[in-house]
Order: sequence, then C-alpha cells, then structure tokens
Amino acid sequence: MAGLSLSQINKQLQDMFKGSERKFVFWYDAEAQFINDVDELELGEVKLLKLEPDELFKTKILLEREDTENSYLIYAPFARPDNCKNHLADTILYSQTFTADRVVAIMIDRGIPENMRDIVEDHLNFFGSKERRDRFNALQIDQMNRENLVLGMMCVLLGSKKVHFDEVCRILLAQPDLTESSDLIEFQKFNLKSSWWELCNRNFAYQKEDPNLLELLISLFVTYAAQHIKTDIPKALRPYVLSKPGTVTTFLDQLKNNIHYQDDFNRLSDTVYQHILGEDVFSQVEATTLLELDIFSFADDKIISWIKERLLDQSLQSTIDNKKIPDICKTRENMHYGRKYRNYYHMLSHAYKVIEQNNYKPQEDIVEIIKSYDEKDYLVDQHYRKFLFYLDQINNASEYSDLAQLLENIYIHKFLNPLDIAFNQSFDYKTLREYNKYKMQKNFYINHVYPVKSRLVVVISDALRYEIAKELAEDLGRAAKVADVAIEPIIGVLPSVTSVGMAALLPHKHIQIDSEYKVKVDNKSCASLLERQAILQAKDPNAAAINYDEIKYYSQSELRDYFKAKSTVYIYHNQIDARGDDAKTEDEVF
Repeated sequence: MAGLSLSQINKQLQDMFKGSERKFVFWYDAEAQFINDVDELELGEVKLLKLEPDELFKTKILLEREDTENSYLIYAPFARPDNCKNHLADTILYSQTFTADRVVAIMIDRGIPENMRDIVEDHLNFFGSKERRDRFNALQIDQMNRENLVLGMMCVLLGSKKVHFDEVCRILLAQPDLTESSDLIEFQKFNLKSSWWELCNRNFAYQKEDPNLLELLISLFVTYAAQHIKTDIPKALRPYVLSKPGTVTTFLDQLKNNIHYQDDFNRLSDTVYQHILGEDVFSQVEATTLLELDIFSFADDKIISWIKERLLDQSLQSTIDNKKIPDICKTRENMHYGRKYRNYYHMLSHAYKVIEQNNYKPQEDIVEIIKSYDEKDYLVDQHYRKFLFYLDQINNASEYSDLAQLLENIYIHKFLNPLDIAFNQSFDYKTLREYNKYKMQKNFYINHVYPVKSRLVVVISDALRYEIAKELAEDLGRAAKVADVAIEPIIGVLPSVTSVGMAALLPHKHIQIDSEYKVKVDNKSCASLLERQAILQAKDPNAAAINYDEIKYYSQSELRDYFKAKSTVYIYHNQIDARGDDAKTEDEVF
C-alpha cells in the first residue's frame, strides 16, 4: 500500500530535521486530515507551528526576524496558496515540504487492507480521535474483513472488547429504552447506523423501510417461537417472522443460556410479551404444543395448569410429545425458566407418584410386607412428604387445595389404611424370628454396638421416618468423605412409643413398664440423659450420652476433646417429637 503510517510519518519528519543546522519543514494538509494528530508527533526540540490562513505575513516575521534559532514544523490545515498570494513563498524555496495521505496512514497503522479504503474514507471522523484509534487497535481483530472493520468501530463505541455481530446485537438490545437508543444515535454520528441495519439484514433477514430496535427484538422472539411451537404461530404475529430462523435461534439460545445475560434475556422476553399483547395473542394456543418453547414464561404457566388438570382427573396416561407427566416436569425444569418454576414441577411430579397408588394393594404376608416397604413402598411416604414440602414453597398454594385434598385422600385411604390393616393382621414375632432376616430393635445394642471395636457414634433421632433415612443414606452415599453406607430395617418394639423405643436401644436384659407407666431397664430408670449414660457406662466405662442441642454448638477443638478416649457415644437428636408436641411448630414435622 502506497503511503505512510502515523508512526512512519513521525519517523520521516524526525529524519528531515536531523543535523545541527536550523530547518523549516512545511506540511500542507488540504483536507485537514491530520489536524488531530500533529500534536502527538514526537519531534524533540523542533517546534510545531499551526499555520493560520490569515497569518502568513505574521508567521514570516516570526521565522525570519523574531526567532532565528529554532527549527520549525509548519503545519497548514489547508491547501497551499498560489505563490502570488503566499507571503511564505520565498521561505518555502529554501525549506523542505512534506505530504502524507491520512487514509493510508490510518489503514497501515491498523492493518486494514487496501481494498477497504472506501470504508475508512467514509468513517474518517471515527478515526479522528486518538482514544478511539487506540481502543480500535486494542481489539486486535484477527481477521480484518469488511464486516469486522465495521463491527470493530461499533464495538469501540459500545465499549465492547469482543468483535462479533451477536455481541453488538446483544448490547444494543439490552438498552432500557429501545425506542430512543443513545447507541444508535452515536452510530449515526459516525456514519455507522445504516451499516448496522445492513448487518441485521445479512444475519437475520430483518429489513424494513424504517427499522428500529424494538421491532427487531420482537421479530427475533416471534421467529424463535414460530420454530418451537408445535402449531401455526398466531396470525397477528406472522408479519414478524423472519426468513433466517437458524441464526435467530442460535443468537437467542446463546443469550438465554449464558448465565451472565439471563436477567437481560428475561427482561427482553417480558418486553416482547407486553408489546405483542401475549396474554391475548397466545390465549388459544394449547399447552400440548408448547413443550419446546422456553423463551416466554407463559408456556410454563400453561403446561403447569394442564398438568394440574390431568392430575385432578387422575389421567396419568396423558402425554405431551410422548412424555408422561414426570418426564414433562423434568424436561421443563431443565429449560430456561426451570429455576423459576422448579417448585411447581417438583410438586406436580411427586403428586403424580402418589396418585399412582390409587389402586395400591399391600402384600398379605408380614415378611413380604416388610420387604416390599423396604424396597419400594417407602417411596409413597417420600413422594407425599415432598409434595407437601414443595406445595409450601410456592406463592399461590391455595390454588392447589383441591389437588392437596385429592392426594390426602389417596395417601390415607388408598395407601396408609390398607397397609396398616395388612400389617396388623399379619404381624407375628414368631414368624419373623423363624424367617431370621430382620433383626429386632430390642437386640440393637448386642447386634450393632457391642461387636464394634472402634469408636462408634449412635445418632438417635426420635420419630424419624424410614423414607427419610433412605434418602439420607442415598445422600451420604454420594458424599466424597463417606466410605460405605448401608441401611436395613429392624423390627420395633410394642408399644411403639418413644420411651420404650429409647430403652430398647440401651444394653439390657429386661425392659419393664411399672404401674405408673414409667419405663425401666433392668429395674433402672432410663428417662433422663444422665440415667441413660449411667446404663451405657455400666456396660462400657468409656461410653457417653449427649443431647444434639448441646453438641451442635461445640467448636472443632471442643469436639475433639469431647470424643477423646470415648468408645461409644449416643447422641440424642430429640427434634421431631419436640416439634410435633408443640402447636407452634407441629406443621414443621412432616
């Protein structure tokens, strides 16, 4: 490329002033292309004089009479006058002259190919600022083509360091006011606005006589929706559908899936939904067509409502895209608005599992009843508990009171009652002893404590449901610091009250209930913590008992000191019964 870069201009001028003799260099810049650059030249002791058209004679006096010592670069931001009108004509005869091409200088400094000169010429005002030039250089554009050159200028104005159409589009659409875009006004100032709309046409096929950002945004979302709804897009929205759905989908997918931009995306979605009157325009769209649509939250609202209706009708075979309700919930939970509706989908999925038990029939043999509960029936308790838990997490729980009532009826009358009756009718200690698979709670100390030769901690959580213990075992099994986890049922004692159950876990030969209904172990009271500890220590002097409410506040060093030299520690986690016995906290128990 013929011409000089700015750094080359500086070097050439320095060479022209080499030597000890006094020199003048005249630089006529007819189009004032370098008027903002000459102040940045590094010329040592050479003085810069910016020539004014009406001060030629004054300048001649300065150079030849007033300052006869210094060398000068005389920069004139105008064309050289005819000699007959130029008081400096004779001075120029014994001086040097310099010329440069501003466009070429910019292109060389920025590695812009010669075939893009027209773009630089059209945007000389952009490159007129050193700050903008420096920020453009800092972009370090790997592939300098016509599109990236234009995008680079846009990125400088937007403060972006990523030269990509999608990035420019994201920043422009993220503005709070799309009707009065300050960034587009800035684009217009530097002759980039029309280039922006050309890029939108090239990438999205968005082309209008009077294009604007709000209409572009609506077109993007509607085009995406048209691709992900399993029916025709509503008629009122069809004019917005663009002919390049692939690039539109890619752009919006990247925007909604990037954790840094999700708040922006949600705001844009709400903006579009309001402007297109989404509640009305999508009112006739069926939930069964919306499984893949996740750019508008109304899709989740419709699907959740559809699931609720199916559950109330107990239509468990209903599907969307061949997916049953649990799979629908899982699919939607993993989509864009899944976090927002997570509690709804969990609640409905667990509700489905409870309703499945409407035709539940328990086993008839006591051994098979226990085996079935241990392997799968416990899940019914778990699903019902989690349904109530997630129901409590949503804001409009009252709208699901009919579903909650249905589940309560099924859980109690179709599961619990039949299971309780079958268990009570078939329960027989003799049969269980003969089967010899399940250990007895009364032998807990002999079977689970006495044989252990290393330190053992027994956590006793009264009224802890078996299904919760199952879930705890699963969680511990996934924990990196837990080497081995096992869970097995044991046969409890009668009457199944806390005082008898606590006593059965202690070392003993006999358990008695006296006339005052106080429980004793080998004629010793075991009601208090100290009494239980005494019974443990009678069997093992290094054993101890402590309440969870006390030990939970221990520091790490206090825990080390407490467990030091102890072989067995019983920790009593008396939380569930305590809450259930208090009217203020009884709702926390389930």
